[in-house]
Amino acid sequence: MNRYSRRQLFLAKCAVVALVALIAGPPLADDPSETPITIIVVLALAGASIGVYEALSHGLAIMLGRSWRDTPVPPAEPLAASIVSSTFGGGLRRRDVVTALAAYLGAQVLVWSIVGVMAAARAAKGESHGDLIQALTGLVPVALPGSLVAGGIALLLVLRKWRKRLGGPALGGVLGLSWARPRQVVNGALGGAALALFVLPLMTLIVDRPGPPDLITQLAGSSNSALWAWVISAVLLAPPIEELMFRGVLLGALANTWNIRAGALISGTTFWLMHGPEFVHWQAAVAIGLLTILATWLRVRSRSLSPSIAAHFGYNLVLAMVISRAMISRPAGTRWARDHHLPKTVWIACSIANSASRL
Repeated sequence: MNRYSRRQLFLAKCAVVALVALIAGPPLADDPSETPITIIVVLALAGASIGVYEALSHGLAIMLGRSWRDTPVPPAEPLAASIVSSTFGGGLRRRDVVTALAAYLGAQVLVWSIVGVMAAARAAKGESHGDLIQALTGLVPVALPGSLVAGGIALLLVLRKWRKRLGGPALGGVLGLSWARPRQVVNGALGGAALALFVLPLMTLIVDRPGPPDLITQLAGSSNSALWAWVISAVLLAPPIEELMFRGVLLGALANTWNIRAGALISGTTFWLMHGPEFVHWQAAVAIGLLTILATWLRVRSRSLSPSIAAHFGYNLVLAMVISRAMISRPAGTRWARDHHLPKTVWIACSIANSASRL
């Protein structure tokens, strides 16, 4: 018998996370007024780190357990056949897909609406656009990861209803919630990283200095805490949450209710168009298009969501490393929200990575 219950273990983890936040939060704040928000950011990142650690440990244990059994892996059947056979004649309707997408986007819009109202209230005494930007700056470290987490929670609530209707195994077949071969996951991550390295040279094709990136990217570089919140959101949160929405729910459900080609086309086009407002340069549009093709191909070929998540992760990780390295080395007075004197490669890289992470 265990010496402690799951509830006691959960409370102990919460205490550890809170202690880390209280110790690490104040030194990371750029300004004393940012201390409460920085503590919240550190709290969220510490909690996410524990969750990622446990998920990776659990996944590694499963893969090792399967490899030690020495059982042959059955050949992969086409994605469409796998989905149709697992949903018992099709328990999903197209309006269910629309509902899931609306819940995902609506939760993110709600978070940013609340942030906008709070920023407007803070900047009520000012009259210039800069006052509003300054007010938004202090809220970005919470809004960036918070909007993605809210979208993921809303999506999980919808999928909970799907599970009651279809059952766990059938829903797992629709969404691709199965472990792919380790080689497929590694190839996905390497493919995403290689794509990012291929996209970076495209930045040199711009002759004139581009204008400033979109507002969210400017805000993400306005402080150290905002920058790290942006990096964590792009690298750890965006790949699993976005892939579950677009390559899991949209592609899988539409393949079941329509056909595999329509599912791939609609899910890929939706993913690409959702990033349209953040396309400051054509390089960003091309990069997202290539990432969409890669992730969709991996999802269809492997019948699993894990290779596409790995590709998204590898792509965002490379670009985030380039951007964070460039920004950390800059003096505090040259952050985006304060002026726009940065190398043009940094501008375009941020636009591309920002589009990839749906931030």
